[in-house]
Amino acid sequence: FKGELSQMLAELMEKGGEGYIGIARKDGKDIPVCLCLIEYQQNRAYPNVWWFPEATPRNKIELSVKFLIELKAEFLVLIPSKEHEVAYFSHLCKYGLLRKVGTIREYFPDGKAVLFQSV
Repeated sequence: FKGELSQMLAELMEKGGEGYIGIARKDGKDIPVCLCLIEYQQNRAYPNVWWFPEATPRNKIELSVKFLIELKAEFLVLIPSKEHEVAYFSHLCKYGLLRKVGTIREYFPDGKAVLFQSV
């Protein structure tokens, strides 16, 4: 995993992307709870987040809201999601941050993507 991650980060940085470590407070200490890699193309941002096992549901919502507010201030955010992620992104739609815009067949090797965009 470490080798794959290093390669992904290097490729992303070459393309002008960015990487962030999401931090949350637990037992009075700051701990890393996610890795967020963002690829930029024209005025669009494509974030990908990997949650660490320490991330609570609250951490996930709070950091997602923070990332989306910051990103959508400057970019159109597009998130192609897998079937098992749709409920999570639909929940973020309730905060007025995203909206579902459609389905793309055969987007992922194992199936379709449901596309969300920033509002």
